Amino acid sequence: MNAKTNVAQGRRFTDDAPAETSTTVAAGTRIEGTLTGSAPLDVSGTIEGGIDVDALVWVRPDGHVKGEISARSLVVEGHLDARIDVRERIELRANSKVRGDLQATEVAIADGAFYEGRIEMEGAGGGSGSGALRFQEKRRSG
Repeated sequence: MNAKTNVAQGRRFTDDAPAETSTTVAAGTRIEGTLTGSAPLDVSGTIEGGIDVDALVWVRPDGHVKGEISARSLVVEGHLDARIDVRERIELRANSKVRGDLQATEVAIADGAFYEGRIEMEGAGGGSGSGALRFQEKRRSG
């Protein structure tokens, strides 16, 4: 699999993401406090507090995060009630429900996603193709 992503053709940036060992918060697990680390984070449970991860954070359909999120990139299929500061890209999938302010270089919101808050895109419009994107979910997550 090629680690490059072709966003211009409408592909999700996680389609070609290399397999990395990730930290998992499983369904039925509840964490109170701030979760920090450098490995990717996969959330199917509940985190109340915050996330500070220097990697991809993926909130799965059963996942819920309430607090602040700081990460390299973020994919949301579940529920967020958070202030979000991501260095690269945020992707809100079709069934996601997000309340909070987003800050990133690039934000993609699928048809069917619920979003309430403000979006601030640093570096958008600088000629790099960054900015707000809309996409239609065609496949289930995998």
